[in-house]
Amino acid sequence: MIKQQELTLEELLSEVKRVIAKHSADKPTWILVTRDKNIQAIIDLGMTLEEVGLEISTLSVGNYRSGPEPDSTVQGDVLTFLKQIRGQEVYIKLKLSEDKRDSMVRVVSFHVSPF
Repeated sequence: MIKQQELTLEELLSEVKRVIAKHSADKPTWILVTRDKNIQAIIDLGMTLEEVGLEISTLSVGNYRSGPEPDSTVQGDVLTFLKQIRGQEVYIKLKLSEDKRDSMVRVVSFHVSPF
């Protein structure tokens, strides 16, 4: 199991990018949590899910805001980022988790920043 508290931010981002790069239709390695706010933001930004994955895979240390910190809804930790996408500052909250086979990135939040 990945112990996020023991990894550097660079190592966590590297793992997120590694997991997303392995994504395919038959074996998804990242998912967007289907919240109305996330779906509406993707529509408003004129993006596809593939483009969301690309934006996540290009996050950098400069986009980092906080974490890892405990997820308020599901066991595990989340990382928070802010990134300029199509002229908007987008709030991105990620959770790196594992199942018996491999790692998975859950995109908990992807919407225009409220800050």
